Amino acid sequence: MEPEATPETTNVAPAAQPQATPPAKPDPTPEGPVPEAANPATQSVPAPEAAKQPAATPEAVSAPVVPPAPKKRLLSHVDMGVGLLFVVAISVVSWYLFQPSSTFLLGDVSQSQDMIREVGELTIAYDQPLATYEPTATDLVTRSYLANTYEGLISFDRDFNIEPALALSWGRLDDTTWQFKLRPNVVFHDGSTFDATDAAASLDNVTILDDLTIKIDTETPDPTFLQKMTVQWISPSDQGAISTPIGTGPYQFLTYSTAEEEWHFQRFADYWGDTPSYPDLVLKYVPDKFTRYESFISGDIDILAQTPPVFVPPILEMGYPVASLPNLEVNFLLFNWQDSDSVFRHEEIRKAIAQAID
Repeated sequence: MEPEATPETTNVAPAAQPQATPPAKPDPTPEGPVPEAANPATQSVPAPEAAKQPAATPEAVSAPVVPPAPKKRLLSHVDMGVGLLFVVAISVVSWYLFQPSSTFLLGDVSQSQDMIREVGELTIAYDQPLATYEPTATDLVTRSYLANTYEGLISFDRDFNIEPALALSWGRLDDTTWQFKLRPNVVFHDGSTFDATDAAASLDNVTILDDLTIKIDTETPDPTFLQKMTVQWISPSDQGAISTPIGTGPYQFLTYSTAEEEWHFQRFADYWGDTPSYPDLVLKYVPDKFTRYESFISGDIDILAQTPPVFVPPILEMGYPVASLPNLEVNFLLFNWQDSDSVFRHEEIRKAIAQAID
């Protein structure tokens, strides 16, 4: 009969292997006794999963470092102070650069008094002549010549944003009705005063609400209505036949020289907007591109419009700037098929030419 097992020998080691060592225990430190868990007289064999995990040591446990709260708040205050100083500095510099008397303006310098000349003439050469003074003409040539003479209710800036012209404000009353508040104290080149009557005579489907308020109706909703209004110029309602361009723009027409094919304009003293730089403006028709180029190089003309691409490199090499300006014009070629003597009256020839051109 086997003796009854005692608590001290329960589950410590098999009887056949008395030389087996107890589980590993940490080395005792000189400063203290062996930890109670390492005493073989009282330690039970741990489960297999627990035996694989190393015992935690005091060095393995550390509390997170929390920065001092007062220091964090101090840095936040410094950041706010620097940001406030930056905003104030930007505001002061912007106010200084963009006030009306500033000479640091880039782009539109019309507000700079240093650019306004008491004497002088600006001459611009075009490759096509001005054929009509009619303000309703929409071709590129006419609009290039008369853009500084006539004005519409609204206009484009250089970035094609819509801005006020003869109208101070506008809005849509419903899908097909627009209302415009007109600019007061505007004078035409003939001395007459601009009002709603002139706008009604120059535009279609206009209803006059008062001297400076009109309403315009469209047949259907038109999302491009405002863009179209930028090319609808206004002229006096009592002008009659247009033998002379009369508008409200910064330059008023003076004379046309048939021999020189020049159109002379003068700065309009009663213009409602910014004063143009030159008191006199000459628009000249020079059909030959070589003559235009030589006139520009010699100084006879100041601006060469429609510069031929072949002349761009030498002009740049001489130090002259060449500007490329965007526009919304569409150019195309049209067959003169209605002329009975034209070869283009034959549809087969027109189709053949159309298919031969990419």
